[in-house]
Amino acid sequence: MPLFDAYTINNTGLVNAVVQNVTVSPYNSSTAVLAPTGTFTGTGTSTLGVAGIQVSLFANQNCTVHIEQSDDNTNWDISDTYSYRYQTKPNFGITVQAVTSYFRVRVQNDNQTASATTFRLQSCLCPIVEALPRSLDAEGNLAVCVQDIEDDYGSHVKIAPVGALNTTSLKRLVGVTFSGTTIDSNFWQTSAVAGASATQVGGELTLTTNAATTGAACYLQSYRSARYIPSNQHYARFIIDCGSATGTGTIKRWGPWTSSAIGAYNAPQDGCAFSIINGVLSVSTFNAGSATVVNNGSFNGQAGLTRNVPPVGTNIYEIMYSNSNVWFIFNGEYIHKVSATGAPWTSTTTLPIRVECFNASATVFNTSIKVRSASIHRFGELESASIYWSPTAAVTGAILKRGAGKLHRTLNFDNTAGTLTLYDGVTTAAPSVQMAIIDLARVPGSTEFGIDFYQGLCVTSTLTTTMVVYE
Repeated sequence: MPLFDAYTINNTGLVNAVVQNVTVSPYNSSTAVLAPTGTFTGTGTSTLGVAGIQVSLFANQNCTVHIEQSDDNTNWDISDTYSYRYQTKPNFGITVQAVTSYFRVRVQNDNQTASATTFRLQSCLCPIVEALPRSLDAEGNLAVCVQDIEDDYGSHVKIAPVGALNTTSLKRLVGVTFSGTTIDSNFWQTSAVAGASATQVGGELTLTTNAATTGAACYLQSYRSARYIPSNQHYARFIIDCGSATGTGTIKRWGPWTSSAIGAYNAPQDGCAFSIINGVLSVSTFNAGSATVVNNGSFNGQAGLTRNVPPVGTNIYEIMYSNSNVWFIFNGEYIHKVSATGAPWTSTTTLPIRVECFNASATVFNTSIKVRSASIHRFGELESASIYWSPTAAVTGAILKRGAGKLHRTLNFDNTAGTLTLYDGVTTAAPSVQMAIIDLARVPGSTEFGIDFYQGLCVTSTLTTTMVVYE
């Protein structure tokens, strides 16, 4: 059967009809179950007389699709690769221009443990393909109208009613460089137990368990937490070398998350993290001490990471999070998304940086993790609208805010003897930190601060002629 039928030109000079014959390539189509990490490999098929290769897929596991072309049916020199994500992008249909004599389709099941029990792959050969818009614009360029801009994470760009593109700046909230050989204790706190150690040299901080004792562990945490403002997404970025010796009983974890104590192993409370547990890369979210873990092979992102397990060498790990979603990104590839549609994924989104390395194995492992960069940023402005407080009577330990915020200024309307004391916390005692004590008789007018607090804001005032402005 010919690929298409063309009727001859009639006596009026008009073409009667052209009927295109699109054919299925049976050797590049399949409905068979695809085993964990299994690959369907099609048979080389001629594309002579064909303009387009059309491939569609529906499956119940993440897959990687390769549409390959060859000029000799042996060397597959041209390969177009696509990620199929059954949860986020289940509608998969691709048209590829045929440029050589043969093609085949390869599909790999990205899941390491589960079969693709639903697997419907079809490949079609199309003699004529219309891939461009109907016409060009007045200048001869493609006539294109942008209806929507969407990134790999499913986020949509918004345009204001006046026509302006809605953009935000990126502000660093937490994280400083590892400069010199001394860990800056103004920004970082570390803890090491059972012979483990934390060392810094050459712009890199290394946490190592050494090789002495089971239970050896080392931790790094930022003193500051990145204050979260609703509707402003946060972005954590790490440049990490996971090192070697990642056998059974070893844990390496990094991300924006909290622990019950700086020296407490495996007690994540809230936040999210990348982890290598027993040699397997995973992503996690934590809510009030309860962990939800997804292992490599079950990721639902555009790039279902199954290769490079565990990751080798230095890589870039990024986490974007809001109060409704968490995106995990590996070397620029979006690998997994957590959507909190039913319940919150964490109890707090104001989080510090934390990195840990632990060996609980009976086998002696000198396992380590190297950190070149660790930071948390905010998409959007640093400030929200401020509020104010003024006492109606002398107060001791008035709680103005629970959680992180910013102290803008204090005002004193009189020069009567008295004091105004401000604490970072929700009490006047430890663990709250005294931020300032103001002699009201000597400091009239406005006193500018513009500083962040992290635990809360608590105030003691002996007079009523004061005001505190904060957010």
